[in-house]
Amino acid sequence: MSNIYPNGKPKDCRYCYWYSSTGCHQKVCYYERPKPEKPKTKCTDCPYGKHSPCIGWCTKDILRSIGREV
Repeated sequence: MSNIYPNGKPKDCRYCYWYSSTGCHQKVCYYERPKPEKPKTKCTDCPYGKHSPCIGWCTKDILRSIGREV
């Protein structure tokens, strides 16, 4: 579920979406949960893919083949 508040966690739990008169409905606060890590792929450390979309051939493999480790 995406963050429904544009500025993040509400100032008080009473203003949270999951809070009701009986208390919070979450076992762990939605805003204090660790963010899931993106799975590492072959392209994670690609020098080209950081700033632009993939161009269809692997820059990382080419740099490695000419001896420039990424």
